[in-house]
Amino acid sequence: MRIRTRRLALGLSQQMLATQLGVTFQQIQKYERAINRVSASMLWNMAQALSVPISYFYDALPQGDGEQASDRELQDFQASALMRAFAAIDPPKRAKLLSLARSMVKPPA
Repeated sequence: MRIRTRRLALGLSQQMLATQLGVTFQQIQKYERAINRVSASMLWNMAQALSVPISYFYDALPQGDGEQASDRELQDFQASALMRAFAAIDPPKRAKLLSLARSMVKPPA
């Protein structure tokens, strides 16, 4: 899921990532769906291709803080979708949307 989330955040297709890694897009699909395991060397190559530290792929693992990995993955996916939608909005409307979002945030207590 972390591979897919980051790939989408960067606006890469499965084919584009596959080309960078020297595999087929079907292999990327299998990695993203956890059908095939990702070797350590492939994980390293993916981190390089996706411009993230290798720890990015482990950040979603439960740390005993009560938050499940799937919750964080969903948040990451939603944030990626929001970033793509935000980028598609024309600049004047973006500024207004950003102002609205900031007004919705509770100030720290």
